[in-house]
Amino acid sequence: MEDVLSRKRTISLKKGGDMVAGVVEQQMPQELMRRLQYLLVAKAPQYYTHFDEYMLHGRDGIEEGLEWRFYLGLLDNQLVGNICTWEYRGIGILGHVYTSDSARGKGVATALMEMVRDDFGTRGGRIMELNTHPGTTAHRIYSRFGFKDTAEVPGAMILETVPGTLDSLFEAEDSRIVPLEWRHWPTLNLLTLQGEGEFIRSVATNLYGPGDMEGRLIRVRAAQAKGRIPACVMKVLENEAGTALGLGTVLPDPNFGALGTHQVLDLFIHPKWRHLEADLAKACASEWAGDLLCYRSEPAEWFEEFGFNRTGTIPGAANSQDVMIWVRRPTGAKGNSK
Repeated sequence: MEDVLSRKRTISLKKGGDMVAGVVEQQMPQELMRRLQYLLVAKAPQYYTHFDEYMLHGRDGIEEGLEWRFYLGLLDNQLVGNICTWEYRGIGILGHVYTSDSARGKGVATALMEMVRDDFGTRGGRIMELNTHPGTTAHRIYSRFGFKDTAEVPGAMILETVPGTLDSLFEAEDSRIVPLEWRHWPTLNLLTLQGEGEFIRSVATNLYGPGDMEGRLIRVRAAQAKGRIPACVMKVLENEAGTALGLGTVLPDPNFGALGTHQVLDLFIHPKWRHLEADLAKACASEWAGDLLCYRSEPAEWFEEFGFNRTGTIPGAANSQDVMIWVRRPTGAKGNSK
């Protein structure tokens, strides 16, 4: 198993034992992936689908531009610890930090975290985000490695290895609208953590106010992979660096439960790019020919231009703001995707 690891090092653990640590940054061997999934057996099913899709579509450790890395710890050639990172152009997400029951209390997670931090900085990484529970042992470990709590979302933590990265990430550059890919995931996560902007961020994924898209995007993509969302639209407004400046989706509206053939148009765009919201809305709405709902706590001039009519209001439903309900009926054809 050790032969698939890059940058191997031997680490003497607390309470004895030498752990071999390293990173898998090319394609993960199938058998090793199965061992990792067994180690992470308590994870929700969508995460296994995430791994399976990477194994099916990834090449050389990259899926849709997103770099996957697995930092592994081995004791007696047995897998006992893991940390995953997903990166695009120096912006990353850290997750799946886990130590097997047999190796807990020996410093496995701390040793792997040290390796991740050093390796990320050496490779030119600029900012890494993770999610945890405040006040836990994990939270204290991350704090020791320089991760800082975000003001808007308890449990969301950020490590800036290049100071000022977050402040400059969404600055003005040339932009374009493209289909969402996995490479957008790290900056999309940072985008929706922003304190400013429309409170209703994604009805389809239950995101209201600042929050992360880390697990939410995995759930949507897993549902797509299993054919549970037969048709949807997901578009990103990106700048020249590939940073996600806005997200527009047409996905099933969860308010209608299992009965819903209704789709909902969700838009969230960084305040600096609000002037392009109509372009993003048009790019998404034009690819859906059926009934389309949109919930908003802030007005937008483009609603009527794109055929939406206001049908009602839910008083105080969005952070004490009234929610406007807009609907666009199909012109002629019955509702289905193009």
